[in-house]
Amino acid sequence: MKLKTIFTFLVLGVLILAVPAARSQQNSPTPDRRHFDADDRQSMHAWYSLHHDELPLGLRKKDRLPEDLEKKLVVHEVLSDNRRARIHTVSGDFLGRVPPAPEGCQYVFIGGHAVLLDAKTYYVYDVFHFEKKP
Repeated sequence: MKLKTIFTFLVLGVLILAVPAARSQQNSPTPDRRHFDADDRQSMHAWYSLHHDELPLGLRKKDRLPEDLEKKLVVHEVLSDNRRARIHTVSGDFLGRVPPAPEGCQYVFIGGHAVLLDAKTYYVYDVFHFEKKP
């Protein structure tokens, strides 16, 4: 009987110690995927290098934004109607290079740039400026 009681208290003690550890793992913050990190930028640059001679819509030389609109394509701004008209969907192979967009967001090409934006409000979370072809 004493052995059974000791064993029961031992098991309860282990369980009590294990619960806080499990809670801390569940509450760990998820990384903010609404911004491109260094790995994302490196992957996009490598993708661009591979497709440099046959760029998709939104990245071609003739798709570039006029200088006044280029200056207005900035993070933490909402796209104006004239820039929304220049949005192009990204290709599947581009999506294979970047992590999935956060819920409610999408990757698009605009005027020679990869943009992460809110799909409903057109709020710009981040912009990757591809190098211009000489």
